[in-house]
Amino acid sequence: MGGLLALPEVPREIDEIRLTQLLAIWWEEGARTIFREVFRLPPAHCLVAGPEGVRLRRYWRLEDAPQVRLGSDGEYVEAFLDIYGEAVRRGSVPRDPSEPP
Repeated sequence: MGGLLALPEVPREIDEIRLTQLLAIWWEEGARTIFREVFRLPPAHCLVAGPEGVRLRRYWRLEDAPQVRLGSDGEYVEAFLDIYGEAVRRGSVPRDPSEPP
């Protein structure tokens, strides 16, 4: 959200009710944020802006993921750890900007 709030055109008026709910650990699904005019996108969606306007586009569906069938519980654990480790590695910010990802 930081990149969005860097734009001077984006209003920063606080939604006091939503802020109170979050501080009280009152989680609710939906698009509301603590900013009145800034909304959260649904999971696996992006906002596409172009000459024809702005639209919401879904880029992933769980139903489209390939089915995984492994031979044992240990193989599932190993596969998970490989994928999770790769995700953490990709999400980590290098300490030195010249360091390769």
